[in-house]
Amino acid sequence: MNNTENETFTVNQNLGYSDHLVQLLYIKTKNPIEGPISRYKTLFAGKNIEEFQYSFHKENWNEVTTSDEPNTAFNIFMDTFRYYFNAAFPLKTTHVNNSVLNTWINKAIIISRNKLRLLCHIEKSTDLSKKSLR
Repeated sequence: MNNTENETFTVNQNLGYSDHLVQLLYIKTKNPIEGPISRYKTLFAGKNIEEFQYSFHKENWNEVTTSDEPNTAFNIFMDTFRYYFNAAFPLKTTHVNNSVLNTWINKAIIISRNKLRLLCHIEKSTDLSKKSLR
């Protein structure tokens, strides 16, 4: 089966910010999502942090510290940690508004970004000395 039937393809893209490429995967689906999109968020507020620290402090860690098997001790610790973390910082469902735009990204920032990408591409694709690039 070829990519046109699946309507998926991947692209390696140079964003111009580092020496690494980004790999993007595009997938076209038959039934696109309509309506509000929800996503999960965790709130790390002062009250939640205090609750987590208090619960973590009052925990009896004898089962972890007395275990003869390191893997068992680690698993007990992680289970306890996850329990208190999920209790103090529950996931909240929020709805993402599709119409919210990044208003702080103005035309000047986009032009600067594009120039930076072009300069990084020129630097990587040519064998010019560092002195000539300045």
